[in-house]
Amino acid sequence: MVIRTFLRRHLPLFPSQYGQPVASSSTTTLSTSSHDRLAGSDYVALHSRAQKAAEALLSPGAKQQMAEDERKRKMAMKAQNKRNRDVDDRVALNSVLPEDRRAVSNPPGLVEVIRSAIDYIPKVRDDLRDAQEQIADLENALELATETNLAIGTVVGIHDDDDDGQEERDARTTYLLTRSQNEISQLKNRLAALTYAAP
Repeated sequence: MVIRTFLRRHLPLFPSQYGQPVASSSTTTLSTSSHDRLAGSDYVALHSRAQKAAEALLSPGAKQQMAEDERKRKMAMKAQNKRNRDVDDRVALNSVLPEDRRAVSNPPGLVEVIRSAIDYIPKVRDDLRDAQEQIADLENALELATETNLAIGTVVGIHDDDDDGQEERDARTTYLLTRSQNEISQLKNRLAALTYAAP
């Protein structure tokens, strides 16, 4: 501080060199030296802090904290994967429901999908029971139609030797046989369709 005051007061008394006061060189030198000392001090402090940080990272407490952070990260990732699987399951369940019973939200909500499925399952169970009953009825009808067809054939064979009204009987027999065969064919088709549709 004393040097700066002295220079400010006596700077005009010093001769000039290259158009600048001679004392200006000394001022620059003093300022540069002071800056270098500060820069060196900052470097030492920075290096010391970095060294302390490195030592802290290598300490048992820091290692334990890093392990705990890694464990939490893995748990968070696992939870996210589970949430993604849950969404995929809800979408899959919603897609197998009839269109008029599907959840409209995207992705569908868990409660909404489960409620729709719970409402739909009893209907499927009732439809299955009705289909199984129809299958049993059709099997009985098919068996009866087959026996009727055999009986008609037997009756026709008995009356083959009777010439009275033979043409009329033949026409009637043909009609009955054709009708019986059509019924048998229809019953077979319905039975096959119901059997295929029933799980």
